[in-house]
Parts: sequence; structure tokens; C-alpha cells
Amino acid sequence: MAKKETQQTDPVAELKPEIEIASSSESDDSSDDDSSDDDGADAVSGLDDAAVAAASGHSVNKAIIGASDKKKKTGAKRGILYIGRIPHGFYEKEMKKYFAQFGDIVNVCVARNKSGKSKHFGFIEFADYDTAVVAQETMNNYLLFGHQLQVAFVTDKVDDLFTRPQKYHHVAVPMREKSQKKHDGKRPAHKVEKLEHKHAERKQQKALELKAKGIDWQL
Repeated sequence: MAKKETQQTDPVAELKPEIEIASSSESDDSSDDDSSDDDGADAVSGLDDAAVAAASGHSVNKAIIGASDKKKKTGAKRGILYIGRIPHGFYEKEMKKYFAQFGDIVNVCVARNKSGKSKHFGFIEFADYDTAVVAQETMNNYLLFGHQLQVAFVTDKVDDLFTRPQKYHHVAVPMREKSQKKHDGKRPAHKVEKLEHKHAERKQQKALELKAKGIDWQL
């Protein structure tokens, strides 16, 4: 009885096609992944920093703050306020220190007379218009040292509102001494004659009034 020949199969040869198929599929997947990664990288590179920060969940304020500051410096509208009924001692230095709690102040001015004394009103210029709005709404009719402040916006443009010269240190004028010196000084002859004439007329008028009442009195 002849033995049946058994055909021996090589296990490596049987698995080789499957391995090659698998490797080819993996290579396709890897190529797809690589292409998708490249596409994603291209898409991310096309976005700006703000969009990337929003997508990643982190906020990047550097570029945004810089843009807002530039806009604020170049296109900001300033606000000028009129301050009325200013109390004594509340002048430029005190006003700037007090109103600085609302925001940045550019100019402060208190109106003064020719002797340098305050006229009890002034002006304040804020660097930002919105800050001036808050200050006006807060300080209008505010009671300060017994004076009720009157705060309003200056709508008319005045070029020399803050550039006109101001006398911050006034010198007291001795008006009493000047008046006394003028009164006691030597008068011209024509003025002395005029005063004597008026004095004689008053004496005569008074004598007539007394005579009408039955009083004979010589002044």
C-alpha cells in the first residue's frame, strides 16, 4: 500500500500575502493621516493669533491690547468740564488731585481777576470723553465745603482756554492806605475853591430851612 504523499505548506508563504495587504492598507492610512496633518497645518498657519487662541481655549491679549491702545491714543475724544461755585482754597492743585480719581487729566484752569484772586469757577480737561461724562454726572450739585458745585460740559471751542496766562500768586493791594493817602494829600487850588463854594451853599440852605420853621439861627 503506497503511502500518500503529504504536501507540506510553508506557513510563512501563506501569511505573506496577508501581511503585504495589511502593510499596503496601513501605508494608505498613514499617507491619508500625513496628508490630513499637512492640510491641518496649512489651515492653522492661515489663521491669526487671535483665532488660534480662541480655538485652543487660551486668550492672547498682547495684540488686542496694543491695537486698542493705539486707537485710544490717536482717536480719543477729550472732554472739557466747567466747574462753578468753587470754594475758597480749592484751586488748580487741589482740583487736579481730587478729580484725578475719575481718570487722566490733561489741563486744569481756575479763572482769576487782575489781582490774582479766584473768581470761583474753572475748567478741567479730561483725556477721555467717557471719563468726563462720569465726572459730570457724579460731581454736579455735589456739596463741597459748603458750596454746591455746578458741573457742565463746554460745548463751544475756546482756543486759549488753557493757554492764557494766569496769576497764581496774587499780591494784596493796600486799598485802605491808598484811599487814605489820596484823601489826606494836598489838593489843587481850584478843587479847594470848589469845595468851599459847596460848603457855603449848604450853610445858606440850612439857614433858610430853620428860618421857615421860625428859628433865627446864624450858622
